[in-house]
Amino acid sequence: MDSDKGDVKSRIVSAAAGIVGRRIGVNLTIRELAKKADVNIAAVNYYFNSKDNLMQEVERTFADQFKKINMCLSLEDDLLPEERLFQWAEMLMSYLMEYPGTI
Repeated sequence: MDSDKGDVKSRIVSAAAGIVGRRIGVNLTIRELAKKADVNIAAVNYYFNSKDNLMQEVERTFADQFKKINMCLSLEDDLLPEERLFQWAEMLMSYLMEYPGTI
């Protein structure tokens, strides 16, 4: 049962991140989000209580992605510093191209 709750909550966050991340400006409606996440509107309110709480979770999701991207700079591997920097820039640009709303 708890995994079902986690699944619904993560679907909502994932759908919200997808919508917000692909738009410039945050003009997300709960109705649109519920449709994309395949949940009812009440579920969004149940898990997050407010749009602000949901957006905080979305921001955490984006921050976690940026942390993962930045971690490639500190990896111990055989890459030269220039290659590592290029890899980081490539990962960052790919992410920003997919989610321009995160800028």
